[in-house]
Amino acid sequence: MIRSSLAVVVAAYNEEEGIVPTLCELKEVLNQPSLLVVDGNSSDRTLELAKDLGAEIVIQRGKGKGSAISQGLDQLNGDTSYVVLTDADYTYPAKHIKEMICVLDSNPEVGMVLGDRFSKKYKKESDRNQFYVGNRILSFAQRVLNGIKLSDPYTGLRLIRFE
Repeated sequence: MIRSSLAVVVAAYNEEEGIVPTLCELKEVLNQPSLLVVDGNSSDRTLELAKDLGAEIVIQRGKGKGSAISQGLDQLNGDTSYVVLTDADYTYPAKHIKEMICVLDSNPEVGMVLGDRFSKKYKKESDRNQFYVGNRILSFAQRVLNGIKLSDPYTGLRLIRFE
């Protein structure tokens, strides 16, 4: 059970290449947050590496990322105010999470802030990603269907108010 005002839930499956830099950067930038890695039965060293870095580990029962996130959220308790949901592949720079927390702190009516891989300020290698064109098309479709402009609705970085 995670007991912290800021918890990070990391969905992981065969991410031995990305798990170490992801967790190290989260720990450094967020000043030792509670880290929970939900592992989807990885066959590589993901689990071992996450344990070595002090993350709490949960072995995923179901399949898919949604199941991992749900199972991770079930591990949190009433002490948790904010939850960072992120991927283990080191796609999302943790330095932006503090900005996301400021958005929630200053806007009590807002319940979730999304990372944006396509923002110039946020960009890492997203435009070279094999899914870039598909993500842009889906973002446009999302905007047309829902009338809400989200440049990266399928982002793997989210900060949610946990009440």
